[in-house]
Amino acid sequence: MTASGVDVAAMNMVLLKKVEELTLHAIAQEKRLDQQQKQIEQLREERSNR
Repeated sequence: MTASGVDVAAMNMVLLKKVEELTLHAIAQEKRLDQQQKQIEQLREERSNR
């Protein structure tokens, strides 16, 4: 199906791929954020134990 010369199915596939890429990127960022938060907590504990 085309709308104004654009293949809608192909465009949907491209958009779906981009959504998937962004979702995977967001998941990876959340994992990094969790790791950084744990590291911050460990450093705070070490500092308070001195």
